[in-house]
Amino acid sequence: MRVYLETSILADWFFVRTVNPATRKKMTPQILASYGLVEETLRGHFRRDSFVTSYWALLEAAGVLKRARVEFKLFQDNVSLSYYSRLKDRKGFRLDKQDAEELNDQLSTLMRRGMREKRLEISERPIDVQKVIDLVTLHCLDPTDAAHVVYAGAEECHILVTRDSELLERKEILEPVIGLVHPADLLGKLTRTARRPAK
Repeated sequence: MRVYLETSILADWFFVRTVNPATRKKMTPQILASYGLVEETLRGHFRRDSFVTSYWALLEAAGVLKRARVEFKLFQDNVSLSYYSRLKDRKGFRLDKQDAEELNDQLSTLMRRGMREKRLEISERPIDVQKVIDLVTLHCLDPTDAAHVVYAGAEECHILVTRDSELLERKEILEPVIGLVHPADLLGKLTRTARRPAK
């Protein structure tokens, strides 16, 4: 089976890696499922399957983490998150050098670990923009979600793994194009399959 990992899965993995182990115990099972799926993939535990993501997903995940860091700084200073757009680049709120280095390190780690033994491929295929537009206009998908669906199709993936509730709500509509699955469901299935001996 060929699997596409969407932004939410990568962002969860990055996020869990940046917090201390005591905090990890307090995280939701959904976030931990994303983290577990990526970790087990990178460790090579699901050798029967292949996994792919895109540079778009990596960039989008980096943006999600950047925003989360800035919003946390706003929260610490008791500033409404509605001021994010105005304050995100101002001193005291923007990413400092340490935050930027940590984010770059996490991206490098994922790419390095993924490329080792091709456990997580990063798609370099161009996508058909018309297909993205069709998904946006005909199925009311968000443009970024539509891009992930098209990347997954270009990579001949059987399923797209996401925690994005809006995308998962369109599971039946997208069934002819690609199967959508929550990371907890796929992690459970792959873990059970990995324990069975190969035929």
